[in-house]
Amino acid sequence: MPSDNNSRDINTNIWDTYTQLGSQAWKSGEVKIAYKMFHAAFKEAKKEEFKKMRLAASLCNLALIYNKQLRYRKAYAFLDRALNLLEESGGKDNAHLPNVLDRLADVSIALSNESAAIKYLERAHKIESKYIDSSNKQIVDRVKKIALLHLKEGRKEEVDVQLQQIYINVQP
Repeated sequence: MPSDNNSRDINTNIWDTYTQLGSQAWKSGEVKIAYKMFHAAFKEAKKEEFKKMRLAASLCNLALIYNKQLRYRKAYAFLDRALNLLEESGGKDNAHLPNVLDRLADVSIALSNESAAIKYLERAHKIESKYIDSSNKQIVDRVKKIALLHLKEGRKEEVDVQLQQIYINVQP
């Protein structure tokens, strides 16, 4: 009879394999296969003792599929659940959150909810600024996106604040 550690290792290997196969299928444009693999990984993640992180990753992967299929509400629901799991397991400002927050912002934009998108992006920026140099391209791109959303909502003063932040952060 296998020990709990062996069983956990097998589940982890199975989850990793499904996730890798799903990622390869996604990169190749094989959305149906990617969905099947990501869904299988999701089922495995639910079995694991340390399931919150893997379950969150599986939910994010499935949200990619739903986003591609223009099923934004379903993608949003999966990403929101992933965000909650990550917050439960690592706190409200852990380093895993910005990726999910960025995806939630993108889905919010697709759902014409720019105000929510700005909140997600600003939170991701605040968290990531703790871990990454503020002149990093990813952070600068996020700040530009925030500025554009503020501009779209007619908040010129907020645009100026965001652009000044970029200028200050990329000074030599």
